[in-house]
Parts: sequence; C-alpha cells; structure tokens
Amino acid sequence: FISSRRCQILLEEKAQSSLPFFRLLAFNAIGNFFSIILPGSSAGDVVKFFYFRNLNHKLSHSSLASLIALDRLIGILGLLTLGVALCLIRSSHILSLNPDLWIFMAASILLLIFLAIFILVVLAQWWIKRKLSALLKKRFHAGQN
Repeated sequence: FISSRRCQILLEEKAQSSLPFFRLLAFNAIGNFFSIILPGSSAGDVVKFFYFRNLNHKLSHSSLASLIALDRLIGILGLLTLGVALCLIRSSHILSLNPDLWIFMAASILLLIFLAIFILVVLAQWWIKRKLSALLKKRFHAGQN
C-alpha cells in the first residue's frame, strides 16, 4: 500500500492529473508477481513501466523510468535503514561474535548516508523546481492583472 501511494504521488506530479489508487495498487501487485516469478528482480519493473505508461499519455518514457528507479532506491533506503538500525541496536552482540564486523557496520552506515543524501538531492531538485514554477506562475498572473 505504501509503495503504491508513493508511486501515485510521483506519477500524479508528472501526469498533472489524478490517478486511481486501486489501479496503481493492482499494477504494483502485478509487477511484484512478475518480480518473483521471472528470473531477475527487474522484470516486474519492466511490466510496471508498460502498465504505468497506459495510465496517462502525458507520462514520458524517461520520466517513468526515473520514477521506477527512484521508487526502487527509496525501497533500498528503507531496507538499509532497518539493517543499520538493527546493527546499531545489537552492535555489542554482533561485535562479540566477530570483532571484524565493525567494517561491515561502518560500510553500511556510510552507504546509508550516501544513499539518503542522493535521494534528498533528487527530491530537493524536484521540490525546488515545483516551488519555483508555482512562484513564477503567480508572479506572471499577478503582473497581467
């Protein structure tokens, strides 16, 4: 449900119209099915790409591909956050098993930080572009009156 809602928010922004949530939920479920059944986990993303393309013809191929990639990165960020949080909570136990695992824990934390910064930069560019566009529209409409 959360992934479908996230896709709905991103797709509605690009399509500039509302999209039916339950249809997106069904498309995500179909994509997940194909990710499990077909070899390689990206097969479901390809199926979702074609289903999402039929939702609204304002959605370009490049924007759909980037939205699906961003959705995948956000999912990885969630899994990595969970893993790092559990490693930090259980760090004394993990290090008692093998003291060399601190390298793995440090690498996981660094990867989490870099991935979070990357996603924040991508989303900040989108947010700034959206706010700037709204501000310019308001300015130009106010100047025409």
